[in-house]
Amino acid sequence: MYGKIKNKYPKALKTEHDIVARKYDYWFQYKDDLTCFDNNEKTKSWEYKNKKYCIVAPQCSADVLDEAIQQNNCVASYISRIAKGETNILFMRLTSSPEDSLVTIEVNKNNEICQVYAYNNTLTSKEENKFIEQWAKDKGLTI
Repeated sequence: MYGKIKNKYPKALKTEHDIVARKYDYWFQYKDDLTCFDNNEKTKSWEYKNKKYCIVAPQCSADVLDEAIQQNNCVASYISRIAKGETNILFMRLTSSPEDSLVTIEVNKNNEICQVYAYNNTLTSKEENKFIEQWAKDKGLTI
């Protein structure tokens, strides 16, 4: 698999075990799809940032797997659709910590933002929505 164990002796062993087990299950299920995305030029052009937030594109399916684990959502099941160019996934992050998951965004083939969810498929805040609206306007995307 990918990544390192951050805490070798965690206080919440059961929780950490469940996270690693889920990560392994995702990896095993999608290991044949661990490829770089050919349609990355389009999503790269949608990257964006201000002082607080940024929008980044996944480079490969491992990035999407990690997003699914961090966000506790089903975005890993989109990997084959992303690879085929049927949909696009982008990540909204805090500019100060772009490696930490904040919001997962789906943009369809018609350049429409069709899904925006925070951790555990919860709705985004008003401030996050305002940033997403500005990003969409600047990049010619519809919501």
